[in-house]
Amino acid sequence: MRRAEAGFGLIELLIASLLFTVGVSALLAGQAVAWRNSLESAQVARATALARDLLARMESNPEPLAIYTQEGLASTGLPQLPPHAAAACHGSLEEGLCTAETLAEYDLADWLSLLQDGGERSVAGEPVAGLPEPHVCIAVQANGLTVAIAWRGAGARVAQFASSCGAGHGRYGVNDRQRRVVALQTWVPRG
Repeated sequence: MRRAEAGFGLIELLIASLLFTVGVSALLAGQAVAWRNSLESAQVARATALARDLLARMESNPEPLAIYTQEGLASTGLPQLPPHAAAACHGSLEEGLCTAETLAEYDLADWLSLLQDGGERSVAGEPVAGLPEPHVCIAVQANGLTVAIAWRGAGARVAQFASSCGAGHGRYGVNDRQRRVVALQTWVPRG
């Protein structure tokens, strides 16, 4: 009888390894959820900062709102700018080439580079911090401005958004379940 009580039996060892496996699996699943939530939070923070940045640019240069709003957005939802957009306002301001309209074009060109690549690049030159598949909606109603940014989130969710920005284009999964949206509004006095 003493031999049977001396150590673990095969059944106890199997039960212990099963409990260990279940515990490790739960830990890994929790890590995956935490990583996804962290990524989603970072994307929301980035989209919010980008929307605030564009609104601030528009508030400081309210005259050429038609250029900022880009009534002719491309099918991707990103403004299409002339190739010279950044040149006039990037140099010396004493030359007088930077009008309100060219400043708006410069602002949009600069802002689009932040939207698409986050302003951060890997050693190989690849963007590392932009939003995946961004779609921008800019609207002006009376004196109100709205900037909405949609992007592809990390996982599928059933969520209701007040903004329809980016919806219905088939870019964000089945029934747009991977679509994430940040929409900010402000008021700009126009004279």
